[in-house]
Amino acid sequence: MLEFSLIIQTDQRLSISDVEPQLHNLKELNIPGEIFIVSDKLLLNEERTFDINPLIKASLVSVKSRSRATKLNHILRMASGEIVVLCADDFEISSSAIRAHLNFHRNEESIKSVCIGLGWIKNKTIYNAWLENQGYLFGYPFKQNAHYERMKLDFFYGGNTSLKREIFKLTGLFNESCEFDCTDDWLLWRVLKEHGCEFFHLPNCDVEHIHDVTINQRFIAVIQSGWNMAKLNLAESPLDEDLDQKIKYLHREFYLTSIKLTNPKKLFTLIEKIGPKLGRMLFEEQVNLNDMYSAKKIYAHIFLKRNLSIPDFNLIDESIRSSGPINFFRLYGFSGFNHIKKNLINNY
Repeated sequence: MLEFSLIIQTDQRLSISDVEPQLHNLKELNIPGEIFIVSDKLLLNEERTFDINPLIKASLVSVKSRSRATKLNHILRMASGEIVVLCADDFEISSSAIRAHLNFHRNEESIKSVCIGLGWIKNKTIYNAWLENQGYLFGYPFKQNAHYERMKLDFFYGGNTSLKREIFKLTGLFNESCEFDCTDDWLLWRVLKEHGCEFFHLPNCDVEHIHDVTINQRFIAVIQSGWNMAKLNLAESPLDEDLDQKIKYLHREFYLTSIKLTNPKKLFTLIEKIGPKLGRMLFEEQVNLNDMYSAKKIYAHIFLKRNLSIPDFNLIDESIRSSGPINFFRLYGFSGFNHIKKNLINNY
């Protein structure tokens, strides 16, 4: 039997050509295993296999679905490795991290132990640092280069995680009703918990997240997760009657943050709280599913529909990276300030 099956799902952020070169990092991994890179038909026109080394074969597999859950399930049904390692396409593929995952499971008699590594962003903005340490992405005060060997926690995601393949016989696979990420792994976590699984963070499994996370990317992700939750009827409470007012308030915070006139962490928290509600709102408004894959169309449904301009997320990110209002003028001059001022006056 093969010892491991490494599964990498890619589509939205990177192409197959971005992932393949990283696999060379695994040439020194002399452990019987298999690697699957799974994509939908938009990026992969043909399936093929190639050898990483004499003990590991990699396969490119096409699955005609945008759903991560569907793609992962397709591969999980094919996988024959004793240990399944799930890796996001924007995480570093590291032989030392894979080896640490496998060593963890070799020392665990129970099939109900789940091993988690994180994907640390190398060059952090204050937003990325907030997400990693105080925000909702991890939700735990993790520290890089931690001295502990492992830490028990209540957390699971599909980014850098390993578990025994046998556990899927007990719990089932990912929920394919999830159109988008950020819900399918959360639902599996709930099922794993119900079956008595325990989750451990192992710092030796940590890798580099190969790009930073922008406010735009995160905002779209939490909106899409709200859509998933609404589709599955998992929303915790009815939509707020004053949601339109909250959208206007959010819109104002975007523009104020872009000129550093407010604490950006206030905006960070607001995105996490209102994003899922916006996703549910769009689901109840029966917005076309294809529109939910386009940030521009999502923002049109949220902002333009209420006669609000779409925030300039590039401007917001640049402002967060800068040190204050003075840097704003250095970057954008008075024309940039006038643009912001005009939007604030027109919209409020």
